Amino acid sequence: FRDYSPHNFKIVVTNGNGVNGMAKRLAKHLIEKGFRVGRLTNADNFGYTRTAVFCSQGQLTYAKLVADALPGDCDNRIIELSRPGNGIQVVLGSDMVF
Repeated sequence: FRDYSPHNFKIVVTNGNGVNGMAKRLAKHLIEKGFRVGRLTNADNFGYTRTAVFCSQGQLTYAKLVADALPGDCDNRIIELSRPGNGIQVVLGSDMVF
């Protein structure tokens, strides 16, 4: 997992399922896996049913690393946005409660 560290990206973890403390638990999990978490947020609502990894244009490789580190299978839920940058955001859905 150290391959991505020179790129110095930080992950935003967003709680979209409404489970109290869920973003914090996932952030701790990602930090234990060697990732850097930049901040924790709440989504615009807590009705998200599926967890997704959003990435800026050109960041699919890093999004895949993050998705692989998540509990469960999120490979098919990586969404590349059309804007450039180095951002990765994980939006937690109700499918990921631990």
